Amino acid sequence: MVSPGASGHIGVDPNTRKISKSMKYQMANRDSVNRKNAERNRQKRLQVKKEKQAIKEKMNTAATQNSSPSEPKSPFNIPARAQGDARAPSGTLPTDSERFWLEIPTDYDIKHLQKELATECFGSHIPEAPVPLPEELVDFPYFDRFLIIWEHSKQWASIWGGISVWPESLEVLFTTAAATQQAPQASSEERTHEFMLQAMTHAEHGKSLLRLLQNIEGILPSETRALKLLWKMHTDTAVMLATGIATIDARVSVMKKHQFTIEGTGQLDRFMLGERSV
Repeated sequence: MVSPGASGHIGVDPNTRKISKSMKYQMANRDSVNRKNAERNRQKRLQVKKEKQAIKEKMNTAATQNSSPSEPKSPFNIPARAQGDARAPSGTLPTDSERFWLEIPTDYDIKHLQKELATECFGSHIPEAPVPLPEELVDFPYFDRFLIIWEHSKQWASIWGGISVWPESLEVLFTTAAATQQAPQASSEERTHEFMLQAMTHAEHGKSLLRLLQNIEGILPSETRALKLLWKMHTDTAVMLATGIATIDARVSVMKKHQFTIEGTGQLDRFMLGERSV
């Protein structure tokens, strides 16, 4: 929108949104910026390939030196066993983090995740150009890895109706599993044990994601907007994971510590302790 200036010439409406210096530079040097972005992305892909190759070599070496059984993994390819397990000699077997990143495809759609994150941060309207996320944030060395952890964390928090209703959902699922009105006692105990095992396993997967998030490293961006956005995204994800983990652990601990009994399930404590009577 334009309006006549004081001298009669057409000028820019003062109410029009100002264009930042960064946006002006990108608009004036679009080809150069695109080439730089393409080269940066190519270097990132090469680095990921090198890291994966190093991990594969490490795993091959470990396979010839260790005969430990394979570990169960979560739906997100995260080993259920925590880091620092005594069965995994340091410097021999790959860590949780290495196993996780090894499973991520090299051509993971990072651009889509960037747009999804920008939509969540800034609303449904996203400017076509430039990239809505601060350029310095996109250039953050481990930002791509954060996006992948962020996506998996959202998937983790989406089951049972979403993390905001987990207290109610877990109560309904537990009482439904423990109900004995329409099933023999043994069947009720089996269902309750299966549900509790599922809940505990899901909490362990959340803890693995939280460890991965906490292990992200890199020099913080200096631009204020990029720094604030990184802080918000990182803390929101950490709080979401920690809240979900605490919600599950608090309810599972009730059963594990014999603080809760249900009429008709006298053997339930033994089930939770893995000491089912014959």
